Formats: sequence, structure tokens, C-alpha cells
Amino acid sequence: MVYRPSEDKWYASITVEGEPVQETSPGVMGIDLGCKDAVTLSNGQKIGKPEFLKLGQRNVKAASKSLRRKRKPDRNRKIKASRRWKLAQRRKSALQRKVTRQRVDWLHKLTSDIVRRHSLVAGETLNVKGMTRKAKQGSKRKAQKAGLNRSILEVGFGMIGQMLDYKS
Repeated sequence: MVYRPSEDKWYASITVEGEPVQETSPGVMGIDLGCKDAVTLSNGQKIGKPEFLKLGQRNVKAASKSLRRKRKPDRNRKIKASRRWKLAQRRKSALQRKVTRQRVDWLHKLTSDIVRRHSLVAGETLNVKGMTRKAKQGSKRKAQKAGLNRSILEVGFGMIGQMLDYKS
């Protein structure tokens, strides 16, 4: 195991020999992704976004607000960041990392469960990059578009597709 103090992370590498056997139950499942309900399955089951994502984003927002009150660095005027700014930046980064890890963990559990229960999984091919593009210049609905983009990225449309791809 390796600890990287600069990133506050532990890494462990475990090697196991064995023959992988994928056991799936028969059946076909279609998946529809959405913002309100994260995943809607073809049997009518709806899986919503977990609440911890909303709470985590609220914490990150509060940390960002706290960071804005500190003296930030400015290379042009040769101003160094204050010690309090660096501490607040580290705290905000740690919260963002936690939210990201929670989202990835939830997506791994969700996709593993779907693949384990069904032998064939069909989903839609989405252009996530195009869907989350910024609003056009001069548009009156910039805030609305920003909220939609945040919701799309929070659910992890692109990650769900990739995970289902390599797990099935």
C-alpha cells in the first residue's frame, strides 16, 4: 500500500489468480437516463438520484463561499495567497473529491446490479458533451441551462454508459 500525503489518498494493489465466471439471469433490460429519475428501467422501475449528492454539493457550495472571503493569489499583482485561503482551498477540494467518489461508487453499485440481474442491457447513445454545452451568447435562459447541465453531469450520463459497456 502506498500513501500519497499531497493527495490524501491510499492506493492498494491486489493481484488474484482465477477464472472469472459471469453469472447472469436471463432477460433483456432497457435503460432510459433522465434528470429527475436518474435511471428508468424498461420494467417500469425508477431509480432516483441519491440524496447524498445534493447534500455534498451544498457543502461544496458553502466551502466555495468561504473561500471567496479569503485573499486569493494574483500573479499579475504579485500577491501571495493567504494561509487561510490555502486551508479553505484544501477543504473545498477534499469535499469535491468526496462527492466525486460517492457518485462513482453509487454508479458502480448501480451498474453492477443491473448487469448482474440481466443478460442483455440496452441503453441510449447520448452526446453528453453536446447536451452540456454552454448556453448561446445573448440567451435569456443561461441560468436554466446551467442548472440542466449540472443535473446531467450529477447523474453521470456518460459514466453509466461506459460502466455498463465494460461490465456486460
